[in-house]
Amino acid sequence: MKKVILCAAALLIGAVTFAQSNESIVNQAGNGNDAMVTQTGSINKSNVDQSGSVSPGAVDNDAIVEQTGVNNNSTIRQRRNRSLATTTQIGNDNRAFVTQLSSDNESDIDTEGNGNRATVTQLGGDFNESDIDQVGDGNIALNYQRGGGNDAVIWQDGTGNDGNTNQNGTDNSSEIYQDGMANVADVDQIGSMNTSMSTQNGTANTSTVMQDGADHWSSVMQSGNNNTSTVMQSGLGHISTVTQMGSFNTSTVTQSN
Repeated sequence: MKKVILCAAALLIGAVTFAQSNESIVNQAGNGNDAMVTQTGSINKSNVDQSGSVSPGAVDNDAIVEQTGVNNNSTIRQRRNRSLATTTQIGNDNRAFVTQLSSDNESDIDTEGNGNRATVTQLGGDFNESDIDQVGDGNIALNYQRGGGNDAVIWQDGTGNDGNTNQNGTDNSSEIYQDGMANVADVDQIGSMNTSMSTQNGTANTSTVMQDGADHWSSVMQSGNNNTSTVMQSGLGHISTVTQMGSFNTSTVTQSN
């Protein structure tokens, strides 16, 4: 009976040890790729895949992952050449996903808090740059870049903010800054040389910017609660500035030529 109890205790200790361990997977196929993974805490997972589908495979990519806390998860996929992905997560239950399917792209994700989500997708062109910074809990950020020379920034400080950038074209620039709770900002840019800046301070503000064409410029600033702004620009060279101070304000701007 004593032997049975000791065996059961040993199995329990083994199960606890296994449950608290971190996991790292690195897959490299090509030349000159570099992956560095550092995990401190328990139940963290990292997956770095640097393997191009075209001979000689992925070349000269860099992936850096640093996770501190419990149950964080990072995935980086690099398929072409000379891309850089840096992911840092401090806290618990954070998720970061980076996919770079073209060359010379850069992604930087910095997260501090719990339950945050950050996703970056770069494909169909080169020299795209993405920067996501999250401080707080339950924030969601997504940068999707298809084309070349696009720049997307999402900065979130607070709880439950949602920022999304979709860029399809060349040399577009988007900046989203969210400070507060439950703010939502969506930016869609199709074309080239479009610029969008969205700033939200407060609670439950909503901003939507849609730019289709070239050389559009949009600035949205919301300070307060439950404000709503929609900006739609199509054609060439439109300029829009929206400032909302207070609560429950609504603005719609439509520009075309």
